[in-house]
Amino acid sequence: ETRYVGVLEDAVSHHIVLTQIKQLTRSFDPAAPFEERVRAAIAAALAEADGQTHTTLGLTYQAAISARPFLLRARHDIYSPMLRDVEEAFVWRSRLLGAKRAGWHAVRPLWL
Repeated sequence: ETRYVGVLEDAVSHHIVLTQIKQLTRSFDPAAPFEERVRAAIAAALAEADGQTHTTLGLTYQAAISARPFLLRARHDIYSPMLRDVEEAFVWRSRLLGAKRAGWHAVRPLWL
């Protein structure tokens, strides 16, 4: 979810932190669980972010899976709600991935 930021410098600062989180997540050991890499990346980026916090950045999270395996020609994704708590997003990610592994009968209720 994009949040309105009224000052260009703040928007650039927020973008830098988000980019750092993404790069750090990708740079950590891929054998480590995804959730651990994301937690560590968020903590490291915020530690360097000159006073920025989850709140000042307005961080929100959303889990998603592709619906393509279930819908022949569609290019849809199935999303969790927008969440302010990364731990809730991890729970949703787990639910979505589990449903995807189980098949359409498990995905359908999460999508509708």
